[in-house]
Amino acid sequence: MYTPIIYQDSNVIVYDKPAGMPSAPINANDTKITALSKMIEICPDILSVQGKKQIEYGLVHRIDTATRGLLLAAKNQETFDLIQKDQTEGKFVKFYTAFCLSSSFKKPPFSISTRFRPFGPHKAKVEPVTKDSGRAALKKSGTKVYTTNILDIVPLNKSQLPSHNIYSYENIQTHTQVLRVTCKINQGYRHQVRAHLTFLNLPIIGDKLYGKPIENIPMCFFATGLTFNTPEKKINITLPEQLFFPDIF
Repeated sequence: MYTPIIYQDSNVIVYDKPAGMPSAPINANDTKITALSKMIEICPDILSVQGKKQIEYGLVHRIDTATRGLLLAAKNQETFDLIQKDQTEGKFVKFYTAFCLSSSFKKPPFSISTRFRPFGPHKAKVEPVTKDSGRAALKKSGTKVYTTNILDIVPLNKSQLPSHNIYSYENIQTHTQVLRVTCKINQGYRHQVRAHLTFLNLPIIGDKLYGKPIENIPMCFFATGLTFNTPEKKINITLPEQLFFPDIF
């Protein structure tokens, strides 16, 4: 029987956030159901933690609303502070799996490192900024450099794709390859992996902001792994692949 609680012990809880659900409220007046509110229902101890924002309590990190996958919250202040320290030191590692479309790709492993700047109407998007970007982009970007590591790229044939019709080869486009791309980051920026993959000509299927927005196809992007330390041990968590497309398997 499926449960959204992927892992839990005395220090942390790892929750499988559905696509379309916000990670946390935007402000104190936000009454929408969020992954954080669901986690608090399961584990009220999260409320005892003073987090990065008062309304986020023990929530360690956010993932995009459109992204499905692993979300972590601490149950006590000692654990939260340790993970926060590890985040600043690049020891909190997040893994992602994306299903992308491309006619060509560089052989992994490799990485991309850029700065970012807000971009587009209402600054809803971000744009990678490199030394070769224009002066305006360089001026508007932050100074910190963020790296996405591309660990693996696997071309998929039709038999390896989910069988549901919205993921069929015919609906996706037959003149490109469907690729399963595995990435990791140690420190993250808003939409970092999605923007970096598009910059590398690996647009994510169903990504309405950066990738290939195809009718009736949701974003095929998943937060699939976490590696982090608690006061008691190092923990590695992976989202089982059969949960990527729960309406199919």
